[in-house]
Amino acid sequence: MKLDTSKPYGTVYGDADHAFEQDGKRFDHAGEEIMDGGTPKKRGPKPKDDQLKAQLEELS
Repeated sequence: MKLDTSKPYGTVYGDADHAFEQDGKRFDHAGEEIMDGGTPKKRGPKPKDDQLKAQLEELS
């Protein structure tokens, strides 16, 4: 599956194995979906609010 540039998508910066995200799927710089053993390789779960809050408090 290719990145559909007619729909909203995110650009990923920094040290990551992908360049774009759309609908929870990851895409490389060429817009090709990153696959893991024939199945789409999806982004991991987002941190819970409590975990995020604790991390932010550590930084301040």
